[in-house]
Amino acid sequence: MIRNCKKKISQKISAFTMTELAVTCAVIAVVAVAVIKTQTIVQKADLVAQSWTAQYKTKAADVITVPIPQNGLRLWLDASSDKAFDSKPQNGQTVEIWKDLSENGNNATQTQYSSQRPLYIQNGLNSLPTLEFDGVDDNLLFDGSYMAQNSYSFFMVMKGTRPTNQYNFAVGKTGCSTGQCLVMGFWTGGSALHSHWHNNTYISLGSLYSTKLIHSVTFDKSSGFRIFKINGGNLGTKSGSTYAISSFSSAKLGSVNSFRFKGQISEVIAYDRALTTQETQEVESYLAEKYNIVIN
Repeated sequence: MIRNCKKKISQKISAFTMTELAVTCAVIAVVAVAVIKTQTIVQKADLVAQSWTAQYKTKAADVITVPIPQNGLRLWLDASSDKAFDSKPQNGQTVEIWKDLSENGNNATQTQYSSQRPLYIQNGLNSLPTLEFDGVDDNLLFDGSYMAQNSYSFFMVMKGTRPTNQYNFAVGKTGCSTGQCLVMGFWTGGSALHSHWHNNTYISLGSLYSTKLIHSVTFDKSSGFRIFKINGGNLGTKSGSTYAISSFSSAKLGSVNSFRFKGQISEVIAYDRALTTQETQEVESYLAEKYNIVIN
């Protein structure tokens, strides 16, 4: 490069000394190398950015519509997601597998008894798809073992349709005894319930008992403290001490022992840790905006 440069420049500018020509050509060579390296770095950066964007779109864009905490996310069931089912059900069709969007493969299933599968309702809560449980025998099984002897956070968007004088539990398990499972749903008298099967806490709902609601609870095992809220606290907050769940491996949506849930469940989000106040508000805000629910 320097030899050719000297030849060309010497033909046009004979007044330059050989030393000056050598310095000039060396500078040109350095600049050329720098330009080539810069182009290479920019090209590599573009490829990395394109790869990250493609990966993000492939893994997340179709699932996550607004940010929610990812750390400790163990279960995410969303009836409105295109990834919720192997193939989109028809309106009124029974659902065998409700797929987990958290990438943990913790699907909610009823593969054994076809008569106990909830219905897919296209125009459900806030005109979004939901699953409808008949209050007779519908249920879906999922793994809740990560909540046993551990802190956890749990969120549900649901609507109960039983009369207020009947129990209506949306999550639990068969064979649950004291301290053995998470129970959420509705108590008699028009109240929302959080329980570890006994040691219950309630929030009175009044006339809003049969409306779409966000039920949320965080439990910190180290302190034994729980915070239970309806609609982000807009309809009430209860806090206090309780004991950890002892076992929850065969958890169910729609069933606790002989009690069955009658109503609709649109979304379930669970973590294996107690979220911070800010993180809890992020999840509640996401659900509130999506389902048009007023929160604090």
